[in-house]
Amino acid sequence: IAITADIKEESEAGVSDLAHEVQSWLQKLEAGDNEAVAYSERFNKISFDHMHQVMDRLGISTEFEYGESKFVTRGKELADELLKKGIATESDGAVIVELDDAGIDTPVMLKKANGTALYATTDLATMEFRDNEWAPEKVFIHTGQEQAFYFTQLNALAKKACYKDNIVHLWHGLVDQLDESGKRSKMSSRKGVVLLNDLLGEGEKRAAEIAKDASPEDVKAVSLGAIKFTDFTADRKKGSLFDWETMFNVQGFSGPAVQYAAVRIKSILSKATVQPGLSEGYEWDTEHELLLELLAFPSLIEELSENYELHRLAAYLYNLARALNRYYEKTPILKSPELEQQNRLWLLTIVESVLTTGLDVLGIPVPDKM
Repeated sequence: IAITADIKEESEAGVSDLAHEVQSWLQKLEAGDNEAVAYSERFNKISFDHMHQVMDRLGISTEFEYGESKFVTRGKELADELLKKGIATESDGAVIVELDDAGIDTPVMLKKANGTALYATTDLATMEFRDNEWAPEKVFIHTGQEQAFYFTQLNALAKKACYKDNIVHLWHGLVDQLDESGKRSKMSSRKGVVLLNDLLGEGEKRAAEIAKDASPEDVKAVSLGAIKFTDFTADRKKGSLFDWETMFNVQGFSGPAVQYAAVRIKSILSKATVQPGLSEGYEWDTEHELLLELLAFPSLIEELSENYELHRLAAYLYNLARALNRYYEKTPILKSPELEQQNRLWLLTIVESVLTTGLDVLGIPVPDKM
């Protein structure tokens, strides 16, 4: 980030010394220069160690990890192959692929005039690797909105190069924050944005205030629930608002509010002396609203598998939690007669299952206590 900022500042001043030095090191790295490779391996280790530490705190793991460097050589070879096939052409020494037939006026560049690779070079080799290794039906890539056009180009390139045009680009908008006057404004590093590790640490401090008697693992679960759920409270294309108070408001549209609903059910079920179960002759009048909410879950999940609008799942889970609270207000559970209690407990097991499953889809755990 610092280098990019310095290059931009240099460019605005009409100088390009640093940019040329960066390009020189990239060429050395691609040529296998020992010093450049040693630097690259050192920086990669630092980056991966930190990334894995943060991923572990977020409850994220990977099965495979491949660095961009793995695909540079093959990417250049594929660029040359497309050149021989007439799919790619040369333009001022660079290798490009015209995308006019896909309705895209801007060609995609596969190799610079100096022979160095670009994102499209390694992405081309990655397409081949994915097709040969896994042949996936869909490939999901999540970046900011500013890269949307590039991935449109990439799908068009894949089709011309005879690979699957199966990239689904799930781009997101900006993250805003509340300024000192309480107005919503774009978040920037100049306004005090913290690193993710620090953010997780602050989240756990705030979660400990909510879940005072909970275990350290439960505190982490509440923290993750607050932070992750915030990402799904708004349509990803419209961006989201980062606000600590809203994130941890158990009474508001938040992860902890939904987690608490699931935890409360667990507590009720653990105290029950009657086994949950369906029985004939029970009237479901007071459960009508909850039943309607539950019926909507399977079709919603099916729709999300096609449109990936996960903010709709967040809204659904919150509405289910609210419906559950209204149910509690007018319907006794543990103090009801055995027949009613048996059926009402059965219904709670279904609600708890849906809440837990829905949160799991969003990558959010349910704590044992809050």
